[in-house]
Amino acid sequence: MITLMQLLIHAIQFGFGLLAGLFLLRLLLQLSRANFYNPIAQAVYQATRLPIGALTRVLPPIGRFNTASLVLALGCQWLAIALTLLVVGAEVPAMRWMVWGVLGTAALLVNFYFYGIFAIVILSWIAPQANHPAAALLWQLVDPALAPARRLIPSLGGLDLSPMLVLFGLGAVRILLHNLAATTGLIGGAVPGL
Repeated sequence: MITLMQLLIHAIQFGFGLLAGLFLLRLLLQLSRANFYNPIAQAVYQATRLPIGALTRVLPPIGRFNTASLVLALGCQWLAIALTLLVVGAEVPAMRWMVWGVLGTAALLVNFYFYGIFAIVILSWIAPQANHPAAALLWQLVDPALAPARRLIPSLGGLDLSPMLVLFGLGAVRILLHNLAATTGLIGGAVPGL
C-alpha cells in the first residue's frame, strides 16, 4: 500500500511538474525572444497553445510577459500540492500550500537556468560548434541570464567565467528557496521543483 501511494505521489509530482515546466518554458521563450521557428520552440508553442490561448482572453500579456503562462504554471503547482496532500492525508491550510506553489515555481525557474547554464558549459567543451536546435534554443534562453555577469567579468582570452558567477548566484537562490520552504513547514516531496 505504501509503495502504491509513493508511486501515485511520484506520478502527480512528475506530471504536474512537467506541465508547470512547459508553461514556464513558454514564458521564457517569449521573454528571451527565442527563435520562434526552432522546432523545439514550435513544439512548446503547439503543446501550450490551447490553454494559454484560452486564458489570454482573461489575462492579457504585459508586453512580452505572458501572464497566462505564469498563472498556468502556478495552477499546476497548486494542483500537484493539493493532490499530493490528499493522497498522504495531510491537512494544511490553503494559504501555506499556495506559498509553497509560488516557491516551487520559483525553484523550477532557478533549476531551469542552473541546469541549462551547466549544460551550455558542458556543450561548449565537448561540442563548441554544435548546430543542434536544442543547443541553439538553450543558448538563446540562458544568454539573458549570462549577459549581466559578462559585463562584470571580462573574458580571459577566450575563457568565459561568467557562467561560474551565475551558477554561484543561482546556487545561493536555491538554498534561499529551500530554507524559505522549510520555514513554512514544507512537507517533503509535496512540491514539484523543491
